[in-house]
Amino acid sequence: CNTNESCKGETTTAVHRFSSGRSPFGCYDLVGNVEEWTETADEDGFHAILGGSYADPCGVKGLPFAHLYARPEASACDRGFRCVRR
Repeated sequence: CNTNESCKGETTTAVHRFSSGRSPFGCYDLVGNVEEWTETADEDGFHAILGGSYADPCGVKGLPFAHLYARPEASACDRGFRCVRR
């Protein structure tokens, strides 16, 4: 995955770059590349951010239970979102 340890630089990588890390459901980059903004919010309006990014060490934010919360107006150069079709 594209995390700080992969030393790919200060940028995102193409989605299929780390194909061996694909989930059993066919999803790429669930850890690394960019932190993912989610719809899940707490009672104060802070949204859960998951997955870590190219700037984060995998051992810190690459864990499934590791997340942070941010207000909707917060932005970061290593934050994005994932579009999901059901």
